Amino acid sequence: RLAGASKMNLVSLIMHGLSAVSVFADVVGVRLLLASTLIAGGSVAFALGVLAVKFGTDLAIPGWTTSALGFCSVAILQSLTMAFLLAMFTLSGRNNGGFLPLRDYAYFILGVDVLQGGASAVSTTPPLRKAN
Repeated sequence: RLAGASKMNLVSLIMHGLSAVSVFADVVGVRLLLASTLIAGGSVAFALGVLAVKFGTDLAIPGWTTSALGFCSVAILQSLTMAFLLAMFTLSGRNNGGFLPLRDYAYFILGVDVLQGGASAVSTTPPLRKAN
């Protein structure tokens, strides 16, 4: 916004932003999938480092290893669950038919029901007005 306060409330702004991002749902899904696998990999590396400090040196604080491994296991389970859900949501979106202008223009432009044999004469929307 260049000047003035927004006339949209917080919910409308968030929905507007999510609608803009939803156009690129496949790209966003893949990037979030990669990010969640990186988080899981980082958590595994951190857990291995904690175990190396615990058993390889005398620097470990009593009880710290258990807390750190618990945190890592929660982070790993959460990121793997998120990766699985993102993959399923991205794949389920492929079942929805997309908009093909050559096929779907009549419903949106002409306001007619489109049957398999062609356009019917039944109008579902008011006719478009011609501009003066």
